Formats: sequence, C-alpha cells, structure tokens
Amino acid sequence: SLPTLMTLMWVVPFLYPDLISFSVYACVFLDGAADGILFFFYKKDLREKLGQVKTWSTAATQVLFSLGLGGNQLNTSTTNDFHYNTLCHTMIISIVNSFASLLSVSVVFAILGFLGKLSG
Repeated sequence: SLPTLMTLMWVVPFLYPDLISFSVYACVFLDGAADGILFFFYKKDLREKLGQVKTWSTAATQVLFSLGLGGNQLNTSTTNDFHYNTLCHTMIISIVNSFASLLSVSVVFAILGFLGKLSG
C-alpha cells in the first residue's frame, strides 16, 4: 500500500549509513585492523597510480555509473522548478557516495588486517 511505501522511502536510506557506521565501529577495534587500513591508504602502488590519468578516468566513470543511468541531475531536474539548482545537489550526492565508498573499503581492509594478523 502507499503508506507502507512512503514509510520505506524515509526509513531505508538511513539504514545504509547506520550499517556502515556500526561496521566501522565494530571493525576498528579488531586486533590488526589498523594494519589493514594503513596498508590500503599508504601502500606504494597507490601513490604511483594516483598520478596516472587512467586512474582518475576510471574513478570518474565509476561515480557516473553509481549515480545511475542518466545521472542524478536528470532525475532531480525532472521533478523540480526550472531555476532549481540541481548541480549542487548532484555534487553533494557524488561526494557522499565517495565518502560511503571509502568507509566501506575501510571496513573491508580492517577485516583483512584482522584476518592477516590472525593467520600470522
């Protein structure tokens, strides 16, 4: 029914950040988690690849794909006034999307660091 869908529309978007926040909090305190996170952010290959144009081109493509077909700007522009600033909201969504991806990767590498310390 429509009231159920409206409730889900307001509840579901807030579940993902809560789940990621809980996962970060739970994984940061694992033994060896810091080693895994530091490995991701400070490995030598990462610094070399950040200087390449292909890396940034692939990252931009990933952001466009994660926003969906046509991008978020097209979706917000169809439902708002003509003079509404959709570009600002599209940039905010892109930044939040990138931040959520970094948090997710931190959780994965924290777990990998824990498993690496566990296995020796």
